[in-house]
Amino acid sequence: MGTINKRPNVGIDERPPLHRGDEVTFTATITDSNDKLDELTVEWRVGDTLANARDGSPLPCKEKTSCRYTLPAETKDSLWVVVRVSDSDAATREAQRDFAIENRPPEAVLDLTAPAKSAERYPLLTEF
Repeated sequence: MGTINKRPNVGIDERPPLHRGDEVTFTATITDSNDKLDELTVEWRVGDTLANARDGSPLPCKEKTSCRYTLPAETKDSLWVVVRVSDSDAATREAQRDFAIENRPPEAVLDLTAPAKSAERYPLLTEF
């Protein structure tokens, strides 16, 4: 009697808050009792809903356990990440995680400019 194939294990790791326009790296923990990591097929997908992430095209990730992605400026308030792993016997498991998109605090920029030369004709008068 042969070995019974078990599905791979996959979990998407926590990460710091996401902000629109940032390039982020998502990571996952992937194991399989029958196959080595390089023998597994791993697909990363993202979407504004779980359904859109599942149905979307796989991202062009260079590594199996991590994927870099740039959040578009128009990203909504959350981003779903889905990782689907298949082993050599076609056993498959999927992990999904919803990441909140946080607003970035505004940055104030002050430009120091000299007063116009015409301002010298109008003295500043202040009384206390």
